[in-house]
Amino acid sequence: MKGKLAQMHWEKALDLEFPDWSGHIERPAKMSADEMLRYCESLLPRVRKFPGRRKERLAARCSAEFILK
Repeated sequence: MKGKLAQMHWEKALDLEFPDWSGHIERPAKMSADEMLRYCESLLPRVRKFPGRRKERLAARCSAEFILK
């Protein structure tokens, strides 16, 4: 049954329409990717301190399965 359900989700995903981003104006980044990673790493201990964080994260988790190749 799980395989059939996954197939139904996949078929729905094939019907998605994405917006045309050809006119998108890319703004320059305010910090490099390495700086952003360091910033996120510095915030992680504070985020982990919030009570109930793990329970909320599990409740908000996406049930879709992704296959990365």
